[in-house]
Amino acid sequence: MRNKFIHLEKLFALSLLMVGTCFYAQIRIANSATNQAALSSSAFIDASSNTTFNLSTNVGKGLLYPRMDLSTFTAFSGAPIGIPNSYPYYYDGFMVYNTASSGVAGVGSTEGTLCQGFWYYQNSTTSINGGTWRPLRPDICAIVNPVVTTLNCSGATHLGTLTPGTAASGVSTQIPYTGGNGSSYPSGAPIASTGVTGLTATLQAGTLANGNGALTYTITGTPSGAGTASFSISFGGHTCSFAREVNTSSSLTFDCNNAVFTPSTITAGTSYSGTLKIPYTGGDGVTSYDNYEIPGSTHGLTIKRVAGTLASGNGTMEYTVTGNSPTSGNLSITVGFSGFNATCTVTKEILVSPNPVVTNLNCGSSSFSPATITQGEAYTGILTIPYTGGNGASYPVDDKAVDGLNFHRAAGILSNGSGNLTYLVSGTPANSGAITIPISIGSTSCSVNKTVAFGNSVVMCDGKRWMTHNLGGNTNLDPDVPVAGIHGSKYQWGRYTPIMDQNTDQNPANSSGAISGWNTTSAPNGAWGDSKTSNDPCPSGFKVPTAGQWNVLGTCAHHSVMGSFFNSPNNYGSALVLTSGSNKLTLPATGWRISSGALNDRGGSGHYWTSTFLATAASEFGFSGATITSNAGLPIDGMAVRCIAE
Repeated sequence: MRNKFIHLEKLFALSLLMVGTCFYAQIRIANSATNQAALSSSAFIDASSNTTFNLSTNVGKGLLYPRMDLSTFTAFSGAPIGIPNSYPYYYDGFMVYNTASSGVAGVGSTEGTLCQGFWYYQNSTTSINGGTWRPLRPDICAIVNPVVTTLNCSGATHLGTLTPGTAASGVSTQIPYTGGNGSSYPSGAPIASTGVTGLTATLQAGTLANGNGALTYTITGTPSGAGTASFSISFGGHTCSFAREVNTSSSLTFDCNNAVFTPSTITAGTSYSGTLKIPYTGGDGVTSYDNYEIPGSTHGLTIKRVAGTLASGNGTMEYTVTGNSPTSGNLSITVGFSGFNATCTVTKEILVSPNPVVTNLNCGSSSFSPATITQGEAYTGILTIPYTGGNGASYPVDDKAVDGLNFHRAAGILSNGSGNLTYLVSGTPANSGAITIPISIGSTSCSVNKTVAFGNSVVMCDGKRWMTHNLGGNTNLDPDVPVAGIHGSKYQWGRYTPIMDQNTDQNPANSSGAISGWNTTSAPNGAWGDSKTSNDPCPSGFKVPTAGQWNVLGTCAHHSVMGSFFNSPNNYGSALVLTSGSNKLTLPATGWRISSGALNDRGGSGHYWTSTFLATAASEFGFSGATITSNAGLPIDGMAVRCIAE
């Protein structure tokens, strides 16, 4: 027996030695195979490869952490045997490799949304489920914000009812969404209602579906009254608004048959400012209401409800009424109150408009914009005439034409008091000088006087438009006051450029004798003609007139003279005046320069080229005093040019 016991004892010791060797091969302490203990060193697990135990340096060692799906994890172990003894820190620092790629952990809170990787449990509480799962590498496992594709407030599902003055209980609204990304989301901040106040909507925490789902908002608080409570929400990059009706058990009834307008009369075309009061019964004494404008066609009137609170029982709701109805007839106003299902229609007759009346129409203070109107130039502008004592009535369209200008006044409504009449003005005035525009409104009238500035052209009795200045003259000067500045340049027949401009022509050094370098070569026949040629010096739209056109003008126009006709280099004050109605052309007595360039008969006669060529000479239009002559001159003579429209 004794030998057998000794044998078993040796076998047991040998077995323990072999088992210890196996364990030592899996977990090594310190850094050497010869170390049998880790004296005075920090606790650690060394999973490195060691050639003492591994025949090759290619054999690696590592730690295989528990792999688990945290989204399906339901409980920690240890509760049955006593957590304070077995797990005194309630799994604080517990680490796993998570395989879930979305959702949240089934136990404890989750930082963001689960993704694959190492997660650790941080728990500073004394509850095993009070900790938070956090990713070991937040940069790899980023927190995913909740995102949806659409948020559909119009498709909301409402649960529970709301009553004025009663705290909400069991009331919620579900808002459908599409395109959820599976991310979790926390509870939201309370959102205050508008319209009916006193309520808040709070988003309940949850996890978005991967696709379509619904958000739940809990409604709490006490409605301030009946009506519509609106909530503006924002989630996942989208915003929308939903509304909850707050209904009352009260039986509110409007009495439109006894509605009262103050003032009682509304007249078409007359400004109105007053009130509409509508009596009611069945008020709850609680519900308040805001200012509200009645939409739709109200005959040009603006009707707004005045904010207030329903009386308890009987009361009156007040509206302001302002504006100016352009037409007579019956005005129908439908009023209602949300939450009470109470409506009625007020009917009011708008009387026929009276005639327009003003106390004073002040034409003396009228104004044109732009201020300057020029003869022969197109004009577009506005004429404004102030008035006082308007009666608010409507007035009709008014159109009139004066000297080529058209005046248009649109139909409108007078102010109650002071205001302005406006006319759109367009056209081209045919004449310069004073024009008179008659203005009337109702039985009051006056006349606007306006001076049309002289222009660069005028239509004469021949039906043709003539330039009012000689070519080369100073167009800033009055063409009807003969002075040196309106004599213009001297041209040789058929030439595009002047042989002498106005300054050179009037230089005292050139007032006598031949001019050195004077051109003695005639332009070819046809250089000027009945139609405008490339050599024609007149501006765009104008040409040198033919002999026939000069003759027609000389025949139809009335002749008169200005100044004294006598030959002098310094006589710039004599002129022939051709008059056609209120239009006129003033032709200075320019004299001419003969074939050598010498000045001849300035102030004693006028000489103007025509475009007509007569064999070897060119036709001219001439005059001495009021007598018109038709002459021919050498093409190399220097004469004035007056242009006619093409």
